[in-house]
Amino acid sequence: MGMCYTLFAVSEAAAQQLLDTPTSIHDFLAEHDGDHDNDAAKVVELEKSWHGLHFALTQSPWAGLPPLNFLLAGQTIGDEDIGYGPARILHADDVMQVEQSLANFSASKFAQNFNLAAMSAADIYPQIWDEPKEDLLTEYQEYFYVLKRFMQLAAAGKQAIVITVR
Repeated sequence: MGMCYTLFAVSEAAAQQLLDTPTSIHDFLAEHDGDHDNDAAKVVELEKSWHGLHFALTQSPWAGLPPLNFLLAGQTIGDEDIGYGPARILHADDVMQVEQSLANFSASKFAQNFNLAAMSAADIYPQIWDEPKEDLLTEYQEYFYVLKRFMQLAAAGKQAIVITVR
């Protein structure tokens, strides 16, 4: 199955409740597991594309400069392991900064940064970088557009984001 990455848009109050009571993340996920219809305003599933997207945005395997490093950033929700570590929160102010940076990140810049040899050398998950570049770039650009739209809607709604890797 692998590591599947999901972002949920929530109110800042809901995000704070999760931070105040980290064990409630399990109830949150049970309640929202049916939301995976990629409703652009509520949830986006990046599936296994998250690490390749992070690399294309930051040119770094695990770091990168804020706010474009947001896929691997955020405040952890306690130490409740939900699959691959704890869930994380991006607060509404952070979401606004991310959205502004993504709005200025062009499709051509994304394509330029989408370097299969560099991703393979950096051991970027899911290690599929020997497949045809055109096919992979098309797939990852689709995820990038969906992610940009999701962040745009979340920022417009002044929402926080819950990030999970399960």
